[in-house]
Amino acid sequence: MGAQRAAKSGRDIVAYFAGHLANLANGNDTLGEAEQTVVVKPFHLYERVRRLLTVNKRYSEGLVGVWAYPPPDGVEEAAEFYFDRVLDRPIAARRDEPTSADNLAALIATRAAGPIAPPPRDEALSTWKALVGGPARRRRFRETSELFELSNRILKCLDAANRPYAETLRLGLCPKEWLVGDDAAGVNTLKAANGFLKALKAKMGDKLGRRPSDEEIEAAFAAAPVPGAKTGKAFVATPLGAAIVSRVAGQDQTYLLSFETVEATQAAEIADEADGPLMTQQEAAPYLAAAVEAGAIAPPEGDLLAAIMAGRTLNEALGESLFLRRRVKADFDGDLAAYVEDFDSRDAARFLRTLRVTTQTAIALNDLDRAGERARPVSTFAALAAKGPDEWRFPAAGILSGDGLVLARLEHEGDEAKVLTLQAQGVVGLSAYAQRGVRVRLGDAMQIEGMFDRDGRLHVVLDADALTRADFTRLEIELLDAQP
Repeated sequence: MGAQRAAKSGRDIVAYFAGHLANLANGNDTLGEAEQTVVVKPFHLYERVRRLLTVNKRYSEGLVGVWAYPPPDGVEEAAEFYFDRVLDRPIAARRDEPTSADNLAALIATRAAGPIAPPPRDEALSTWKALVGGPARRRRFRETSELFELSNRILKCLDAANRPYAETLRLGLCPKEWLVGDDAAGVNTLKAANGFLKALKAKMGDKLGRRPSDEEIEAAFAAAPVPGAKTGKAFVATPLGAAIVSRVAGQDQTYLLSFETVEATQAAEIADEADGPLMTQQEAAPYLAAAVEAGAIAPPEGDLLAAIMAGRTLNEALGESLFLRRRVKADFDGDLAAYVEDFDSRDAARFLRTLRVTTQTAIALNDLDRAGERARPVSTFAALAAKGPDEWRFPAAGILSGDGLVLARLEHEGDEAKVLTLQAQGVVGLSAYAQRGVRVRLGDAMQIEGMFDRDGRLHVVLDADALTRADFTRLEIELLDAQP
């Protein structure tokens, strides 16, 4: 692998998301290894997915593309549209064969540990309906190879459902404006439009921020025609063509982001993949050996991939190699996801897909394990505040808990009261505290129970009497309920 970090691939983001969904649906964020079954509650799972899409920047920018949504829409609206148009988008059948969503639902049905409702008739399933529409109580995918297959089937659904959305983002356009309504564009038109855009940039010598000439438009159209238009002039007169030219000319808000930034998040090319099953560890071994022999990867990196495919955790695999630990730290700032994404392309399609599914699912599981380690039952604020002559003094920026999951601020609320505001931080903090009950302890004399809201925020109102009794030199937050 090269020393320079490769641009993140949109395909890897989708594979990582599929791995995340597989781990969440399998209860790997809340259940111990000894638990045999998981109960899937659609609303609780939806809330976890929504938080991932809105709070995790890798998802909100690289997958959802919040930057493409003009005001007043923000990350919440963008995530909701992504859920509706990708996760809950029905996947149509081809030649009367089962769809990728049908295959996902069939796999989940085999894990039934309780009653199972009959599948809907004559209704195309979406990724989401296939994931949550099966048996509520399921035997967990305990073997790593089984979890990889669940992730693989989710990824096959997302590869199909995510395509129009990703192609729209590659154009730098807002999916909400181009995937619904009178001007909605089909996936083939969007793919062709991206080809036209690439050709147009080349004809303009990559000197953007100006309107292309008629000659440049016609030359680009001749190199990459778009169905439904006979000439470049005719295409740029359509709503989609006009929007692309405006984007190139720097006349819309997304021009503030470079084309390179857009392509790095969704991949410069979104190629189709083979639909075969994942390789077994034994099938993948010759490809790993060939990659090591060709010098594409170092021998310890081949060992790492072999260990992942064999079902070992990233921590276990990395723990045995000082070379890899140093490499991840020195060249990738400790970012395991960036390290795995830096592997060069291989020749075999099934090997590529196996590599994508296993590594991204392993990374997602590792992230969830780290979240579980950090989300302790009690979060403590050390040296929270100092007592002045008249009142407690808080830093204006607030103070983080010892585990970094909650930020505390003391704010004024009228003359006699103040509000202690607790805000969960990041994806891990939201996963740990959003919509969960806690007991807040202020010193030894005061305990207050409350619940964080869906956005990971809790307000504790303190009147004059409470402020007198409160001891802000020590604050603890104790979780009261089991994670839903």
